[in-house]
Amino acid sequence: MKAPLLSILTVCALLLGSCASQYSADRSCSLSSITLIDRHGMSETITNAERLKRYQDTDFLKPQTFEKVLRIYGRDEQGGVHSSITSYHPNGQVRQFLRAYNGQAVGPYKEWFANGQQKLDARVVGGLAEIGAGAEATWLFDGLCQAWDEKGNLLAEIPYEKGLQEGTARYYHDNGSLWKETPYAHGRIHGQARVYLADGQLLESAHYVNGDRHGETRRFWTKDRVSSVEIFQAGLLISGSYYDLPGGVIAKVDNGSGQRAVFSRLGVARLEQYQDGRQAGRVSVFNDAGQFVRSYHIKDGVKHGEEVEYYAPRLTAIGSDTEPTPHIAVNWHDGVVTGLSRTWYESGQIESQRELSNNKKQGVCTAWYE
Repeated sequence: MKAPLLSILTVCALLLGSCASQYSADRSCSLSSITLIDRHGMSETITNAERLKRYQDTDFLKPQTFEKVLRIYGRDEQGGVHSSITSYHPNGQVRQFLRAYNGQAVGPYKEWFANGQQKLDARVVGGLAEIGAGAEATWLFDGLCQAWDEKGNLLAEIPYEKGLQEGTARYYHDNGSLWKETPYAHGRIHGQARVYLADGQLLESAHYVNGDRHGETRRFWTKDRVSSVEIFQAGLLISGSYYDLPGGVIAKVDNGSGQRAVFSRLGVARLEQYQDGRQAGRVSVFNDAGQFVRSYHIKDGVKHGEEVEYYAPRLTAIGSDTEPTPHIAVNWHDGVVTGLSRTWYESGQIESQRELSNNKKQGVCTAWYE
């Protein structure tokens, strides 16, 4: 019988028995059923013993013509239901492999790129026994999860314990050197987190307690020259000093209030206003050349007030008193676009304006010739 049955895979895993090895069928266990889904979404479920023999010894980690395969095996001695799900790339290469037990994702989960290179290696101890974004969000990981890029370079090693990150997660540059190491306890960052450049130089060091920055955070231009020194208390910014490469002061926060500089690899990316240890007020955004490109305001953690984007030819550098020519301006209210929206010609002449309400167009749009 053939029909589009993508949604029945989880039900089948609950109702039918199985027995499986780590990646493919255990030769000592017999298939109870197999569901084959082709690339058109049509599926066929086979339960006939004679027909199942054809698939008993098939290595489903080899290229296949299917989109997805669900295998069900005879019940184990405890009466448990084992199954496995395998999906494939359009070129036939294996894409995902998941083990399941009694309708729950339990066992190894692996993922591959279309070129055959392994992408993920993890172990799951709970969640929906299905492959897909919705099901994967329910999975509980346990043990060390590893990720690679298409060339086989290790990208990350993330330790879990029963669904929560536990231990030090490590991320790597393309050249294999350490990029970030972040300590976790019970799913929260806890301890000294560090970020490194590809050449091994320390870029940033920050201390966390139960998920909040607490204590000193330092960022560096070079090995011997800091770009910022900050003191946090339970996630609140108490003080901060921010420097350019020659050592001049760019911004400063004292007693929780002032201006904080946020850096990119090349320079200052944003200047943010702080009050009582929290971000509040104007944000000035700069491009990689240090030119002022945008401004907006933050209130209670969301945009509130006017946001303006400026024309590139008349951008101004950090510290300049020259006001650049606006290009687009919109108004925000508690994180929602509401109010008058305007655009300008490069000459500074108004180009258009219209009303918006709750992120939607409303009212009359007016436009002018230059």
